[in-house]
Amino acid sequence: MSELTVVGICTYNPAVQRWLRTLRVHFDGPCRLYLVNSPKELQSVLAQKFHCDVIDVQVTPDYWAAPSPGRFCRVWGCLADACLEHISTSFVLRTDVWDVVFQGDPRLHLNPPPNKILVASESVSLNEDNSNRGWLGSWHRIIPHGSVVNGGMICGRTTDVAVVAKILDRNPFGTAFDQSELIILRNIFDEQFEYRSGFMETIYKTLQVSGAVEQGLFVNRSTGKPWCIVHGNGSTKPLLDSHYPITEADRTIG
Repeated sequence: MSELTVVGICTYNPAVQRWLRTLRVHFDGPCRLYLVNSPKELQSVLAQKFHCDVIDVQVTPDYWAAPSPGRFCRVWGCLADACLEHISTSFVLRTDVWDVVFQGDPRLHLNPPPNKILVASESVSLNEDNSNRGWLGSWHRIIPHGSVVNGGMICGRTTDVAVVAKILDRNPFGTAFDQSELIILRNIFDEQFEYRSGFMETIYKTLQVSGAVEQGLFVNRSTGKPWCIVHGNGSTKPLLDSHYPITEADRTIG
């Protein structure tokens, strides 16, 4: 299987332990968790409990609340630095943390090894989604029929992800969010990106288009195979939480 490092970047919340817990059920490879303004004791506990590298990121209190344009773009700078300086595996996977769970081993979806950037489809076009269309501003005129991809998950060769991350960090298109910046890249440079069904999936729209919930698992409706990574983004987070609740163990430090 392909060598892979899994990366998460967030502030601490009990959902961090759910992310790590579900990851470790399926994946025993390297994991790097970047925790924003976290105490050293917490870093140590999580590192030992889940056998991962926990790195403190000291930033100003407005790290997550930076106004548009470019909200959340600065997170990609952290990912770019990780890829360029600290990750030695051929492939890297970065996901959001608070609203993401793992149902399978991500390495199984890297066969054949991708030569493109893997992204998560939201199974909706810009013309069908007012929010994403609005985030793009005037860029919507260039790609009116473009597809929406999720900004919370990306996977690919470490060098390729580093390039994309470095671009997004700079908010080059001046749109509202990191997701809208990624949507532009994906639609303009379509041949450089790939969506692999069943790998990185968002509940938003995709569940009603091609998914289902069977025996507590989010699955492909036609095959019954569980999605590997599930992102309960936006209004769909309560559904994710209902099937993958935060446990008492997740709330316990130590």
